[in-house]
Amino acid sequence: MWVKLETFCLFQSVDEWTVNDVTSWLAATSSYEFASMFIENNIDGTKLESITDTSLIDMGVKDSEQRQLLLLAIQELLTGTSETVSGMYWLYTVVHFSHASKTTNDIETNSPN
Repeated sequence: MWVKLETFCLFQSVDEWTVNDVTSWLAATSSYEFASMFIENNIDGTKLESITDTSLIDMGVKDSEQRQLLLLAIQELLTGTSETVSGMYWLYTVVHFSHASKTTNDIETNSPN
């Protein structure tokens, strides 16, 4: 498996984000496991701003702790603060998993497929 590292900057307003921007943000916040749910529900920046505990349940996030972590991450994204963390950095290195051919930006890993 090849891992492509890409720098991702979130300088535009959240309400302008595409679904791809939202999934990149999920990866940057170590929540990429939920990306398929967000893609299936077409969650762009505008929809992300209105996510609730109930909407996460409806999307398939059954674990209450996972929902709480997602809601706190969204709160921090939108306000710059949360109940547990303050001041996230908006320049992330996002890891994109790819089975594409190796380029100069790709790094070989020993991760299982």
